Amino acid sequence: MAKSLYVVDDMSKKERDFDMLDDGNKVSFIDVYFELQRGILYMLEAVEQTSLETIELINNISELMIKTQDTISEKLPKIYS
Repeated sequence: MAKSLYVVDDMSKKERDFDMLDDGNKVSFIDVYFELQRGILYMLEAVEQTSLETIELINNISELMIKTQDTISEKLPKIYS
């Protein structure tokens, strides 16, 4: 977190207005930086959540495969051993 404070300090020294308009008002470089940072953090959290859900799904599939394998080998030992 301290690193981002240095970035903000550096940006505030070099701050300038963009030509972008937000309802007729100029948007500062720092405003754009923080909006981008917020958007990136949102996307990273979404990726993290999706990854955790996928890992859980894969683990559930793996457990189901093992149970199925055990059931088949128990009920049909000649076919599956």
